[in-house]
Amino acid sequence: MGFWKTFWACLLAIVASSVISFIFSMIVFVSFITAIVSSAENEAFNVRNNSVLVVDLSEAIVEEVSSNPMDYFSFNSFSLSTPTSIAEVSKLVNRAALDPKIRGIYIKVPLVVGSSTVALYELRTALENFKERSPEKFIISYGDAYSQSALYLTSVASKVCINPVGVVDWTGMAVNPTFYKGTLDKLGIEPEIIRNGKFKGAVEPFMLTSLSPENREQYQSLINSNWNYIVSQIAASRSVTAESLQKAAEDLSIQSSYDAHKAGLVDELLYLDQVYEWIENELDVKKINTVSLKEYRRSGVLNYSVNSSRNKIEVIYASGEIVDMKSGSGQIVGYQLAEKIAKARNNDRVKAIVLRVNSPGGSAIASEVIYREVALASKEKPVIISMGEYAASGGYWISAPATAIVSSPMTLTGSIGVFGLMFNAQKGAKDILGITFDPVKTAPAADMASMVRPLTPLERRYMQNRVDTIYHSFLSRVSEGRDMTTSEVDSIGQGRIWSGLQGLNNGLVDKIGTLDDAIELAAKKADIEGDYSVLSPKKSENPFFEIFIESAGGVIANIMPSSIESKAIKYVEKLKEENGSIKARTPFDFEIVY
Repeated sequence: MGFWKTFWACLLAIVASSVISFIFSMIVFVSFITAIVSSAENEAFNVRNNSVLVVDLSEAIVEEVSSNPMDYFSFNSFSLSTPTSIAEVSKLVNRAALDPKIRGIYIKVPLVVGSSTVALYELRTALENFKERSPEKFIISYGDAYSQSALYLTSVASKVCINPVGVVDWTGMAVNPTFYKGTLDKLGIEPEIIRNGKFKGAVEPFMLTSLSPENREQYQSLINSNWNYIVSQIAASRSVTAESLQKAAEDLSIQSSYDAHKAGLVDELLYLDQVYEWIENELDVKKINTVSLKEYRRSGVLNYSVNSSRNKIEVIYASGEIVDMKSGSGQIVGYQLAEKIAKARNNDRVKAIVLRVNSPGGSAIASEVIYREVALASKEKPVIISMGEYAASGGYWISAPATAIVSSPMTLTGSIGVFGLMFNAQKGAKDILGITFDPVKTAPAADMASMVRPLTPLERRYMQNRVDTIYHSFLSRVSEGRDMTTSEVDSIGQGRIWSGLQGLNNGLVDKIGTLDDAIELAAKKADIEGDYSVLSPKKSENPFFEIFIESAGGVIANIMPSSIESKAIKYVEKLKEENGSIKARTPFDFEIVY
């Protein structure tokens, strides 16, 4: 008996000491990384005369920079790379146009561009403004290979250069949805799907093995809109025809740097040293002074303000999936965002609010909570929505009551529809694992969301009624906010997704533009043009304890093997999370390949 007492005591001590050691190590590690980031960001940088601003496209441009530095720590390379936000990039490029020390911009093109097309749209617009404000300054780009995203961005440059043996990707645009029905069949899991909206494709991966005609129609329409926009922009900037670019994609006639030069997509075939030589001759210097975006930010140019007005326009970010309770990073918690909007609404110095929405939606209830606060705020002061990569389903729900909506041309928006998703794993549990269930309950439907039996006809009607009720609420919210009839909203709803350009045509969007355009519109609506300053969220909002908890989770996730089995486990966990919930959300696996 004494032996086992001693054994268990020793085992408990070992476990406890290991846990304490892990927590202590994590605290030291997170503190170390946080200190490095703080030191790097506070280190001053002096911009020299005749400098060239370097825009490195391998460094991601994000909607909002997380206050948790561990979100940008790579355990593979054991390095830290804090990205630049869309708002910062636009400000830096716009400031460089007026900075006498900056003589030009060099766009460094990598093999893979790490930013979304909407982020590139914002950057491209800033580069166009740079050319307009400072026509005497140059923009030059160089890469060993150009993707379609890179071509879209760099087409605005004064000079586009490529390695003589470089490659160019010009093959068109595609979308590749992923379907899980075959997996569910093998696991003996039957999906119980209730939806309102024939285009609500979020549930199709669980019920079909390929696209439905309705879903194929909306995807084709969406990528046609985005592709045509990109082609038209490149054609206008490069003085070629859109027809020639479309034909080149269909014929796959652009395969090398020489083909790209012949088609007018690039100006010169040069090596990197020749590009540097060109810049040196342009500036009449022997050595180029380069300044990265991060170094330029550290020089203090963003602290420069010609206007310290007491009139404030507050920018609030809504990035991620909309949830009722936080369960990870990159989420919008309904009540938390509503509280931020309420605080801005009650601040007399805040004359207008810009809500930057970058969300595929999520919880219908959390979306309604946010909607209510946006509606209240818009009655007291202008509330302008600026749409990022996504502002769909719940992301559109929270946007509808705003004073005006500004979208990028390629924003994914709309998706006005609702679905309920449940799973029945009874057959798989019995046939594959030999597990059976025998519930004890006080009412027939008490175990309806248990995943261990199919829905009864009464339960299915119950779920369908809930979905229909929320869908009609969705229609009503959009109808009120956009001054449309519910039948008009329904005709463009049914879960259908639209591009920003399409949204402008069907009344879901008021204006195509950038975040800066949304801020300018807010100033105009508030009648404070030329007399305002912008309040942006601070990066240090997260308390250390929250950063520590999220970082610990990130470390565990990174040291776990990224195997097929672990991915399968995560997938099953996702099924459990969705079981019985009613969502206003875009598809689970939806990625446009540019």
